[in-house]
Amino acid sequence: MSHAIEKVAIAGIPNCGKTTLFNAITGARQRVGNWPGVTVEKVEGSFRLKGETITLVDLPGTYNLTPDTEDQRVAERVIREGEYDFIINVVDATNLSRNLYLTMDLKERTNQLIVLLNMVDVAKKEGIEVDAEKLSERLGVPVIPVSAVDKKMVDNAIKEVEKFSENLPEHNSHPTETEVLGAIEKYALIDEICGDVSRRVKDKNHSFTARVDRVILNKWLSVPVFLAAMFATFWFAVSVGSAFIDFFDITGGLFFVDMPAAGLDAIGMPAWLTTIVTSIGTGIQTVMTFIPVVFFMFIALAILEDLGYMARVGVIADRLMRKIGLPGSAFIPMIVGFGCTVPAVMSARTLTTKRDRFMTIFMAPFMSCGARLPVYALFCASIFGGNSGMVVFLIYVSGLIMAIFTGFMLKNTLFRGVPSNFVIDLPLYHTPRIGAVLKSAWVRLKSFLKKAGTIVVVAVGILNVFNTVGIEDNQLIFNTEDPEATILAYAGKAVTPIFEPFGVKKENWPAGVALFTGLFAKEAIVGTVNSLYATMDAHHEKIHHEKLEKVLDTTPEPLDSSMETDTAPVEDEEGLDIPGTLMEAIDSVKEGLLGVVSSADLLGIGLIGEDKEAVAEEIGASNDTYSHIAKNFTAFSAFAYLLFVLMYFPCLAVIGAARKEMGGFFTTVLAVYATLLGWAVATLFYQIAEGHNIVYLIVSIAILLGIYGGLYLLGERERAKKTVGLAPPVV
Repeated sequence: MSHAIEKVAIAGIPNCGKTTLFNAITGARQRVGNWPGVTVEKVEGSFRLKGETITLVDLPGTYNLTPDTEDQRVAERVIREGEYDFIINVVDATNLSRNLYLTMDLKERTNQLIVLLNMVDVAKKEGIEVDAEKLSERLGVPVIPVSAVDKKMVDNAIKEVEKFSENLPEHNSHPTETEVLGAIEKYALIDEICGDVSRRVKDKNHSFTARVDRVILNKWLSVPVFLAAMFATFWFAVSVGSAFIDFFDITGGLFFVDMPAAGLDAIGMPAWLTTIVTSIGTGIQTVMTFIPVVFFMFIALAILEDLGYMARVGVIADRLMRKIGLPGSAFIPMIVGFGCTVPAVMSARTLTTKRDRFMTIFMAPFMSCGARLPVYALFCASIFGGNSGMVVFLIYVSGLIMAIFTGFMLKNTLFRGVPSNFVIDLPLYHTPRIGAVLKSAWVRLKSFLKKAGTIVVVAVGILNVFNTVGIEDNQLIFNTEDPEATILAYAGKAVTPIFEPFGVKKENWPAGVALFTGLFAKEAIVGTVNSLYATMDAHHEKIHHEKLEKVLDTTPEPLDSSMETDTAPVEDEEGLDIPGTLMEAIDSVKEGLLGVVSSADLLGIGLIGEDKEAVAEEIGASNDTYSHIAKNFTAFSAFAYLLFVLMYFPCLAVIGAARKEMGGFFTTVLAVYATLLGWAVATLFYQIAEGHNIVYLIVSIAILLGIYGGLYLLGERERAKKTVGLAPPVV
């Protein structure tokens, strides 16, 4: 090869170890984006070859180059248009026949091909021997044995790639002169090659994988084993990850909110600038609180993938999930969603087709995440008493029903069509390597922070400005201490009538404002109603005190100056206690890790059974809040409110993650769909149970019909665009 090498593509079928090998070659030198014009993820990295830095492009995993899916169309286009200097084809040595079909397709399209025969160590343990030299002769391309989890073998493979790349043909984006075979001829040739270059020295039925599968895929044991595996995954991500949330929250607040605010105040910066800076800092702090749970969830998923169990989960759950038009592997994000919807959305990328990924992301927010539980606990302790456990159970069941309803609706409207056949290769079991698992989780976390994190910071920053800027005496006040006077509070009061159909009265405006702050995170609803109800009490007491003063005609004596000094906050005298705050953050990790062992109650349902005082202490609410909720809500309006909290606009972190996975258009559809569905269902429940307003009932039913019609029309539009996109090019 006479020209300089600048870009190399790496291709392979799903579960061949391509991503692990890509991570091993590039390390942390990766960039994640989207291919032009589509939402298929584009991952690029770099590595050293011949002393130069070379770009390595990770093509979407595909079984062949027939453009049936968006992933395959991207891979086929890159190869057809010659957007590379040569291609590395990763082939799984444990499943040679299944992998070689893609190799045949690649050979028909290019003569610049090097095969990396991966997982040779696993194949040896399973009693499979593959003659790499003979395979190279039969294929007519270089074949290099490698194990993606063995650094030494990877380094040696790169040296071999460098040597073979010098002898590859000149760069040519046109198809080779290799004979183009039909599918039957290809499979016949593949069988012949496999029989010639590989042999099994151990009975397949007595291999380790076969013995484990007799338990894992057993008709009666598969479901209990699956539930145990999901429980362990869920426990690891939620419990261990949650142990670090306070650390990130405290340190994020210190470094990005408190310290910048103190610094700006010290140099006399205007209040509006401090508000903007601290609002951005609050956005960063919000993103930081998601890091531990997201990271540990990615670790758990990487372990399951590397172990070989993830593919089998799809087989186990396939029968149930196919009834709503999804493969069995879509069940995992559903389970993950009970802990946190952000990693649930991110884990949907393990699904192979765009349709499956998008449908799963649309359904995931209806799984009742842990952030909503404090809201349930507060309202249940206020209204339902001894029936709290049953009420929360009904909320969780309602979420499952809405997710299933969403699946049925989407498969007949927006994502209409016959589901593709669920065909999957079951990889051999092998021990996960810590380095590969951590690297995979880190790459995914960086992708989340870069895309979803940016959106969350901006959105939370804007909302925080509205939540700290107040209007008092017709003047804008920055950093107002009156929550009732903020712009967000005024907006909440203005739109509270929208929530009246499901029982939120106009005078109960704090409940309406809380739905806005719930956009930050659903647990923020608790803090909002607690703060605003307390403000209402203080305001009423002030008015009552002023009236009493007029009646008694007395003037309160000013406080003694010494008393004023004594009541001054200690923080104002001493400033920020940075060491103390950092120690508090470290102590929170210790406390969190100590609580991990006793965190078997993953959904937190145990909180519901505690008394009001215990619940108030746990979720940071005032006991007086209970009386306000009991006064402003009935049992039916409270349940309707919780239904809306369950279903409406997902929190901003979820929106950011969804936009990263689906793009802005479908994320907007998701947000509008969830909010309209939540309003219609909550209103229907309340009006049937208590309101009995025929107009609201008709409007709710009309909205449900409108949702169906709107999704159907959008689906037709997308199908029309897809048809145009598949039209053959004009020659």
